Amino acid sequence: QDPISMQYYIVTEYAENGDLRKYLHVNPNLSWENRLYIVWDISLDLERIHKAGLIHRDIHAGNILHSGKFVHLEEGKEVHEGVAYISDFGYSMAASYPHNNKENIYGVMPYIAPEVFNGMGYSMKSDIYSIGIIMWELASGKQPF
Repeated sequence: QDPISMQYYIVTEYAENGDLRKYLHVNPNLSWENRLYIVWDISLDLERIHKAGLIHRDIHAGNILHSGKFVHLEEGKEVHEGVAYISDFGYSMAASYPHNNKENIYGVMPYIAPEVFNGMGYSMKSDIYSIGIIMWELASGKQPF
């Protein structure tokens, strides 16, 4: 927290590979092993976010950042380096917040969970839905809808 402005800041490392959307466009032949590492990394990241009591509400491929190398050959074996993580907490909220705005819809299609459109608001489950769409993209190379 900045003691003068009383504002909070989230500081993360520089992600030299940019976001997942751009990375997949440049690297369409990313190995299955690396795709699984991405899912693993962002799933663990989402678990930490939810354990902290937050709902992200805007998870999509453009908000998944990656730093380091996904894989390089070391003595004939592929080795995972770097990490993929969730970024952009501009629309996040406390899961315990009693006034979950059910009228406003945040996020990017098709990553928004159906229950959000049905007026049920955001939940940790809607974040998990968004991760599922990213998994679809990683498996198929395209968005589902």
